Amino acid sequence: MLPYFDSFFAYIYEYYQQRGLTCIALRSLFSLLRFAFVVLFSTFLVNCVDYDVLFYNRNTTLDGRPLPAKRAIHNAFIPRCYARINPLMSLALFLAALFWLAHLFRIFCRLVQFSEIRRFFISQLEIADSEMQNLSWAQVVERLCGVQKRLHLIVNREAITPLDVCQRILRHKNYFVALVYYNILPPKIRLPVLGHVHYLSNGLRFNLEWLLFWGPWSPWKGPYALKDEFKDPDKLPMIVRQLQRTLTIMAIANLIFFPFVFVYQVLFSFFSYSEHYQRDPNVFGMRKYSNYGREKLRHFNEMDHELDARLNKSYEFAARYTDQFISPLTQIIARNIAFVAASFFVVLCALTAIDEDTLKIEHVTTILSITGGAVLISRIFIPKENMVFCQHLLMQQIVANIHYAPRSWLANAHSTEIHKEFVQIFRMKTELLIEELLSPFLSPFILYFCVWKRVPEIVVFLHENTVTLEGLGDVCSLAQMNIARDGDTRLVSLNQSVCVDDTENNKNKVSTRRRRTPCGKVELSLLNFATQNPDWVPTGPEAEFIANVKDLVSTEVFGILENMENQRLLYQRSNNKSCFTNKRRKKITL
Repeated sequence: MLPYFDSFFAYIYEYYQQRGLTCIALRSLFSLLRFAFVVLFSTFLVNCVDYDVLFYNRNTTLDGRPLPAKRAIHNAFIPRCYARINPLMSLALFLAALFWLAHLFRIFCRLVQFSEIRRFFISQLEIADSEMQNLSWAQVVERLCGVQKRLHLIVNREAITPLDVCQRILRHKNYFVALVYYNILPPKIRLPVLGHVHYLSNGLRFNLEWLLFWGPWSPWKGPYALKDEFKDPDKLPMIVRQLQRTLTIMAIANLIFFPFVFVYQVLFSFFSYSEHYQRDPNVFGMRKYSNYGREKLRHFNEMDHELDARLNKSYEFAARYTDQFISPLTQIIARNIAFVAASFFVVLCALTAIDEDTLKIEHVTTILSITGGAVLISRIFIPKENMVFCQHLLMQQIVANIHYAPRSWLANAHSTEIHKEFVQIFRMKTELLIEELLSPFLSPFILYFCVWKRVPEIVVFLHENTVTLEGLGDVCSLAQMNIARDGDTRLVSLNQSVCVDDTENNKNKVSTRRRRTPCGKVELSLLNFATQNPDWVPTGPEAEFIANVKDLVSTEVFGILENMENQRLLYQRSNNKSCFTNKRRKKITL
């Protein structure tokens, strides 16, 4: 099978997420074709098209042959254009070919492994690919736990729980979530136009994960265990220097490959967003949760599909909330720009409909494109006519789904400051596109000047927040969801054992600088995991906490229902009294 159980469970989850071997193979094939298309098509546009002929700036080909008055698209193609490729582009094509071949080899190895996973699904879990979309992940995990006694997937465990499976899949992800939650990563930088942002582009996240988890110089000596040096407090200064040295090498490597990565990033973004723009012209005005926002809002032990479902539920409310903070001055300017641009656009469209030769006039198509784009961009800053201002209600709905609720967000949802805090995690796609395009250039400098300074904090965090579990290896202690040790002290009323633990260890607070999580992070993670995995049976303080929360919710629901019943009876009595009074009045009148 697979050499490591972390990889085994991760492949099982990915196989479930991508709905079987056929879908995985097709996605892999089209990813290869898409990369080849971007490289070859961009090379063709640069070297094989005579733009002077295409734009009617010259009446002859490069060979001196005259061109017909009515030109076809093939007249602009340059024959034997491969001879015009310069050495720099040849190097870029060579590197692209090496990357494509390496990607092909990786896909082949993955498909071999996924074929084994498919056999495991069919023979052991009794799940065919056609049934995949009708099963929840919790049901798959239940079957995985069921075959442990028969197959002994983990040799030194008689039984495994959903938490064991989840912590193997999310071993590294839980560390990263904790680092983001404690604001150790990513660094907050100031960008032109965008201002201060928590910068976590896809490229920077790739570098950080390579540095911390699966690179050859990462803190891990294998898939299960941290290096022994990270567990020895006397060796931490040496580890800091080594990790900073590795970070310096990574920054230099990123700077060397910056031109090639940047060109591919621009081309891939251009083709991708062109397709999105064709489907939805408002794509650049839409918002999405940024990488930083997703990691900040993620619970410990929360799978990708669970996070997606939770954030998707909040999207409509989040979009409506941000739309309510458009400046009146911006609205006035946008309406007038849209009016003028739409006037030019409509007139030119009407003239084109009357006589299509209008398009032959120089720059007419350019004006149509600019005015049409101006109208679409202006619409972003014009609120809907039937919009109702209800910031507090929308924020309540947002918080109910994202599970992140600073008191100020709920109390002052109408303020501009809270709106600015919220849009740090719910960004415009245009801003995120700019960040991704800048990533190849910014990543080496962020790694060297910003992340380099955070290395001591990262090393201390790994040292203080790692526990070793039998049959599981080293995991983030916060992912254990031990509320007695790591819980929010403001929630002690829901779990008496937390209060006892604090009083007994009140004098041992020297090395617990980051042990407790604010905003109930551990408690919310515990409740979310118990909800997503109903077959999981917690023990100790965690079971007591969940039971107390259920009792509290039941009491509040009963109180709400009782209050509604009292209001109904009161309303009924008032109606009966009103009817009796009306009858008496009628008798007196008679």
